[in-house]
Amino acid sequence: MNIVELILKLLGGDTLKQLSAVLGESPEAVQKALAAIVPTLLSGVGGLASKPQGAEKLWNSLRSVDDSLSDNLGSVIAKGGAADELTKKGTNILEDLMGKQSLLALIGPIAKFLAGNTALVSKLLPLVAPIILSVIGKQVKSGGLDLGGLLKLLLSQQGNISRAIPADLAKGLAGIQGLGDLTSFASGAAAAVSNAGNEAAKGVNWLLPLLALAALVGAFLYWQNFVQKPGKVVEPVVPDVGKMPNTDTLLKEKAGAVIEKLDPVKTLTEGLTGYFKSIDGELDGIKDEVTAKAAVPKLEKLVGQFDDLSGLFNKLPEAGRSGLLSLLEGGEKTLKEKVENVVGIPGVGELLKPLLDGLLEKLAALIKG
Repeated sequence: MNIVELILKLLGGDTLKQLSAVLGESPEAVQKALAAIVPTLLSGVGGLASKPQGAEKLWNSLRSVDDSLSDNLGSVIAKGGAADELTKKGTNILEDLMGKQSLLALIGPIAKFLAGNTALVSKLLPLVAPIILSVIGKQVKSGGLDLGGLLKLLLSQQGNISRAIPADLAKGLAGIQGLGDLTSFASGAAAAVSNAGNEAAKGVNWLLPLLALAALVGAFLYWQNFVQKPGKVVEPVVPDVGKMPNTDTLLKEKAGAVIEKLDPVKTLTEGLTGYFKSIDGELDGIKDEVTAKAAVPKLEKLVGQFDDLSGLFNKLPEAGRSGLLSLLEGGEKTLKEKVENVVGIPGVGELLKPLLDGLLEKLAALIKG
């Protein structure tokens, strides 16, 4: 399942025509706006769910929305005044989840992406919010999910959501607070590592050494739990960092707190998301034979890294692997399209096709198990 495609499909066809009529906009303009708004809000919802207080807020909001709404969208929107009611409800939901100021701040970047159509964004954002929650609520109900199950569901869609947010829009959304910090859920681990490195270079964040320590210890624990002893849970053991240079008891306590929260499924989800973003970015930069040759070393390195990710994936419990399949399938679909475009460029096919075909074969084999 790809939740972005599912929602956009529900909002297509006759429903799109009805929305266009209600909003007084062309179907093409509304469709483009939906393609930006839907993954953006889903990213925010995912970020919100990953935080304890935010997860509780989201859970309460889901309970306030009729999960059958998504089954009757056309008839609901066609009713006189129904769209206004949905808009009011959506406004209340968004203001509760992210606050009025963040909601207002969100409108600007999306409107800029849509050539300055602020009026359309202002109308469509609150109208779409209850529909998105209705779809999520239906998945929760049909799957008998609790709050933990909801988070796993959203994590399994992280790659789909990330790839659906247009790159230009993602840049404009960076830094907006609310809804779990919009787009933070959909950003890959690579971006987080890059940002951490920049801050460390400036020497302005005392917590970064702690995070680096936690990452090293976390990698050791992950190896111990899922590679050396698959299926066996090993209690986290924090090194005596108090004896290390420039560390103290507080650092040790905080390192333990961070490590105890490590989730191998979430870690691998972020790793795969960052991986697909990296290789997609490399392929997007290939325009001719010259740029293809320049990209070969990086692509070879990325293909090698996939073997490492595959090894970690295969060591996960079956439940963890199944939760990541939709991310892998979405990555495979996008990668196939990009590879097809790239190898069709004169002089590039002979250079890159064997390498990229090999990666696609590995990816297909991993998905099939």
